[in-house]
Amino acid sequence: MNDKRKTQKPYGGFGLTRLKIDKAMSEETLCFNAIVTLDDMKIMEVVNRGHGGAHEYRALRSKTDSEAGRNRDRLRFGLDKLRAYAASLPMIDINDTLDAPAPKGSPVMVQPDEDCVINDLITVEEARRWVKRTHTQRTYYQKKDGGIHGLPVKINDALRSNLRDTYRDVVILNDLPFDEAFALMTARTG
Repeated sequence: MNDKRKTQKPYGGFGLTRLKIDKAMSEETLCFNAIVTLDDMKIMEVVNRGHGGAHEYRALRSKTDSEAGRNRDRLRFGLDKLRAYAASLPMIDINDTLDAPAPKGSPVMVQPDEDCVINDLITVEEARRWVKRTHTQRTYYQKKDGGIHGLPVKINDALRSNLRDTYRDVVILNDLPFDEAFALMTARTG
């Protein structure tokens, strides 16, 4: 029997493509624009101009009137799905998100909204970009204890052999497919 179980994608199947961040224009909030995907289908654009306030969700650009109608439908559908996913998440204590020490007293619990989900997706995408950039410039390996270690040199055959001789059961992350290496690296940091 061929059992094909559907694996659940993180973030309810939502993702970002074409993320552009403009840190120079970021004042009160992060200035960015991106395309939001759901199960790898482009459904809407999200923008924040960096002057404070909530994100703006827009229909994808269209070339024809019929395409514009489909894109508006996707926007409504996508926002409904994004809001439903955010509502399914557990409440968070905003004191845990502050850079400063939390004030004394009871926790301040809030329900995440669609902007919280987008912010998390941006954080993940920035981490992916950093790992992808450094993955080609440094050597990363995981010892038996589970710790991820890095060396400031590119992987080569001599280094690969030396690591395998020095540490038993070492996993050289540079030899893994990128998504698998990224998952190992981020599992350690959350």
